[in-house]
Amino acid sequence: MATPNVRDLLFIPGRLSVNPSNLNTAYPYGGTALGVTRGLAIKLNSVYDPEAVVSAEEFGGETTDFVHQAEGAILSCVLSSWDAEALNRIFPNTAAGSVTQKRQVSAPGSVRAGSRASSRSVVLVFTPDSPDHHPMFILRRALPALNTAAEINLRMDREAGVAAVFVGIRDSQGRLYDFGMRHDLST
Repeated sequence: MATPNVRDLLFIPGRLSVNPSNLNTAYPYGGTALGVTRGLAIKLNSVYDPEAVVSAEEFGGETTDFVHQAEGAILSCVLSSWDAEALNRIFPNTAAGSVTQKRQVSAPGSVRAGSRASSRSVVLVFTPDSPDHHPMFILRRALPALNTAAEINLRMDREAGVAAVFVGIRDSQGRLYDFGMRHDLST
């Protein structure tokens, strides 16, 4: 076992891209880069159900094991730039502005309430600024959405940003996510 060392603490700034084709090429790996993000966090969960425990009567009903239930992954971040690709992914209804041709968000649009989010799913890749030294994270199929507590700050004392989440679901091969070094991963 290694001796703990504060110099081994990781600070991993990075960026997001969608739908890469080859992780051995330069960022965004044949996919599309998303705009500037901040506050990026990945929540991985393995469901533990207290009702699915294995207990031993010979030890007074003591828990000796539990049954693995499910896994999940959610990536959340704040989009700090009005990047056209990021807006297209997060908001269900966007269009080119009639004069500036910049993306604008409009609601309601062609994507109506009751539409399935999976029709807008993407492969989402978090790439650290130092991809040969820090781990990457790939959501194999991610459903993009606004964070339910999202608000756009239009104030002088705070940067404007859009809180986004990407909920991981299994891809056609049953994969959910990969977390590891770039050269060990593939698209």
